[in-house]
Parts: sequence; structure tokens; C-alpha cells
Amino acid sequence: MALTDHREEAIFKISVFYTSDIRRRRLLELMNRSNRSLIPKRSSIASERPSSLLKHPSAILARVALHQKSAAVIERKVADNTSDSSHDEGDDQIGSCFTSRFPLYGLDWTDLGESGPGTARIATSSYREDYKNYIEVIHGMPLFAETPGNGNNGADYKNKANITAWKFDKVASAAVRYPVTRLQWDPSMRYKAGFSIDRLATTSECLRIYEYETEAEGMGNNTITENSGNRYENNGEFKTYGNLTEKLCLSNSKTKDFNRMAPLTSFDWNLVDPRLIITCSIDTTCTLWDVNRGSGVTKAQLIAHDNEVYDVKFISGEKNIFVSTSKDGSVRLFDLRDLEHSTIVFEESPATNNLHTTTSVSETVSHPLVRLAPSHYDADHIAVLEANSSQIIILDLRYPGQPLTTLNSHKSAVNSIQWHPRKNLLASGSDDSEVLIWDMDRLSDYKPHAIRRANKSIDPIIPVAGYNAGVEVNNICWDPSGDWVAQLGGKKIQAVKNEI
Repeated sequence: MALTDHREEAIFKISVFYTSDIRRRRLLELMNRSNRSLIPKRSSIASERPSSLLKHPSAILARVALHQKSAAVIERKVADNTSDSSHDEGDDQIGSCFTSRFPLYGLDWTDLGESGPGTARIATSSYREDYKNYIEVIHGMPLFAETPGNGNNGADYKNKANITAWKFDKVASAAVRYPVTRLQWDPSMRYKAGFSIDRLATTSECLRIYEYETEAEGMGNNTITENSGNRYENNGEFKTYGNLTEKLCLSNSKTKDFNRMAPLTSFDWNLVDPRLIITCSIDTTCTLWDVNRGSGVTKAQLIAHDNEVYDVKFISGEKNIFVSTSKDGSVRLFDLRDLEHSTIVFEESPATNNLHTTTSVSETVSHPLVRLAPSHYDADHIAVLEANSSQIIILDLRYPGQPLTTLNSHKSAVNSIQWHPRKNLLASGSDDSEVLIWDMDRLSDYKPHAIRRANKSIDPIIPVAGYNAGVEVNNICWDPSGDWVAQLGGKKIQAVKNEI
């Protein structure tokens, strides 16, 4: 494969950043054939060959958050993803599982508010080595367990807590050339009753805003009965279709040539003011957009770091304060009302490598920080991921300079983290195939800047629940209620009920 311009090289740099070791080597081989060099970066996208199953301590697996009535039908099958599967999408969609035709990376889950109680909408995106990728919209139909004594065939359809599983179906898709680095539904969707048009944002070479419009919808009674051999029964019609249409394509680049735009690595859509989206780029900048004004307006742009910016997020409950991470190994806090100043919340201590040469030379090596997640429960707490690290770093914004603590139960690189929308819980997914749930209430036991012996005497925070996905976990997300957590690996998305 020949790479013909600087932008393609930059996009492949971003692609390498999101790949597993196997896929990263493939991309590097392609680059070497084109006489171009890349620095290998963080492992995030699972290769199409699933990793072997790993055992996890029984104390954690004992609390796998699966409803007993649906556990029998949610089989932990690891698809053979070593080649393009010929089966159609939808073969395994019952049992809270969706299988795509392509390796997947992007993931976000929203619900339909009052316009569709109990229904789910998931956006995902493909990761392919060629120049043809896809964004897919998945509709989730809730399946209920029968409860003796209730009407409606024994199922209570008004109580979301009675949802036992989901039937997922693809309802729309759109083709894109390059892999999407992040996607997110408009966070105000869940509060808009009766609206039929929803918005989805993505980043790759630019920020794109899509509109998804539902064309037809209907639902019957969907139950799981105890006397049916734990088989799902769809006692009615459920059909929904839609169109995914690109409305905006925004870039902070001075050039109008898409072939020379610096790729965007991530973004965040503000919950307090959904007009605002902030993006970050490998050109060291962060850009604030007003996506409700005409064709999109740049409200602010700043050089945020000394090197490539890998992630950016608004602080929970804030419309002006955001944090970012970078290849330079720092987490920085900004206020849109005063962009002349920033606070370095955390900076990795450079490691010193002695190079064995004829002369004694030392080289400082930075540790890129590649993902961050501000807590929705306590706005002062942030979780951060370091490149190729099995640790999760927990920071407190009130005490810049050093971590509050680290979480250390994963055995391989952690690829994704997300806080529960209402509780003080953190979910994480890793190359070790584990999805872990951490109860973070004990963070109050840790004293920032205290004598290290004091914090070392505190028992470490360990997961309170988890399960083995059977494949490297590339991405995770909570549903808006926090009742379900979805994980993505290979070509599959699996939703699991949270009972914590």
C-alpha cells in the first residue's frame, strides 16, 4: 500500500496509536514498505485474533453482573475473527450481543428518554487497515423476564430494572474513509421528549456532526419466560429504521486541503451547554466549537501542550473548565474564561535510560498519558491512563503534583475507563480481556501529599466485580442509567447488567 501524502502518514500515526501489538506490527510493515517510519504507540484496538481466556480471582468473578435468568443464554463465545466473517450482522444479536462484519473501536450508548422508555441506542465505528470504514447505529430492544402475578404475560414493561437482556439490531450506517478516534451522542438527547432527530459527533481528520432520523418504529411484548428453556421470546413486532446524515465537517486547520489536516485524537461534548464541543489534535492544540451556529464556529483555540494532545474532557458539571492529556506526559487544567493560564495537575517523572555507548549519555524518556475520565460523582477526581500500562492513575484536582492512588489489578495494558453516571464506580477494560468495576468510595482514605508511609499502610482499592470478555477489550461504556455496561472487543459488542 502506497502512502501518497502527509495526511495519510499522520492518519496512520493515529491508527498505530489505537492498535494492538499484532495490528501495530502490520501497519509498521506497511509503512516500512513505503519507506516511512512511525513510532509505535499505545495498544488499544484488539487484533482480530482473540487472546486466550484468563482466569480471574473467584472473589471477583463471583459477582459477575449478569442476571441469573439471562446468564444461560449469554454464552461467552469468542468469535474467530482472524478473517472477514461471512455471516450477516444480526446472527448473534439476541442475548445482549451485537456482531459486526468489521473490527470495532468506537462505542457510545444513549437512551431515547421519554420518546422510547427502556430502548437503547448505541453508536460504534469500525477499525480497518484500508481506506473504507463505517459508523454504525444499533437499536436495542429490551427483553423482560416474566414475574408471576404480573399482567402483560407476567412481565412489567414499565420498570427498567426488569430488563433482563437486549436484542440489538443495526438500523443505520455511514461510510467514512479513516478510522474514527472517538464518537459521542449529543448528551442532551436523553432530555428531549418527542424529538425524532438525534445528533452524533465523531473525530478523525475533522470533527463531523451527523443527524440520525428514525423513520419507523414499533414494539410488542418481549419476554423471557422461565418455562421456555431460558429462550428469548419476541411476542410482537419491533422494527426501526433510520438515516445517518453528515451535517457538519469542521477542522481547525488553516488549509482547506483535507489531505493535509492534522488528525483529531479525541473530543468531548459539553453536557451543561450542548452547543459546545472541544477537540484535541496531534498539532498540540485544543479547539472549542459552537456546533449550533450556522456551519459551526470556532470559539477558541489554544496550544495546550508541548507535544501531541491525546485526550480532552470537560469537568463534570462545568461548561468552562476542561482537562487534557498529552504525549508530553502531563495532565493540564484550563479555564475558557482565562486561557492565558493553565494548571499542571500531574506530570510523569521522566525516566532516565543509560545508553551503553563509548560515551556516557543519558536520555530522558516521557511517558505519554493517553486517556482521561473525570468523575461524574466527584468532580475533583480524574482517572488517567498511561501508554502501555496496566495501572490506572487517580488524581485529585485539589492536590496537583502527585497521584492520589493507582489501581493495579489488570495484568495487561488498560485501554478504556469510564465512570458510572451516578455512583462512585469506575469501569475499566484491558488487553487482559477483563472488564473490572471499582468502588471508589475509599478514595477518601487517601491523603494527598501525606507521608508516603501513611498511604502505603492503607489497603489498596481492588475491584468489586468483573468478568472475562474472552477477547481483548478495546472500549467500554455505561448506559445512561448505569444499569448496564457494554464492552467491545474484536467484532463484538456485549452488554452486561450491573447489579452493584
